[in-house]
Amino acid sequence: MATIGELKKHLEGYKDDMHCAYALWTPPDVRLVAPKLKTDEVNAVLDEVHHRHDANNGITWDTLKFYAANT
Repeated sequence: MATIGELKKHLEGYKDDMHCAYALWTPPDVRLVAPKLKTDEVNAVLDEVHHRHDANNGITWDTLKFYAANT
């Protein structure tokens, strides 16, 4: 599982002016591709994406669709 709180804690060790690159996917994004999923299913999709996505390809709308269809 990855939560906003965990992300905030992880970022505490970095200086505010450090450059970085990121993409943040949240429940509203999953609901755009799978509006009928229940809250626990949406969370499961995000957890699977976080742990299983291919870092070489990143996380895309297709990634969300794939995991939503397989939840």
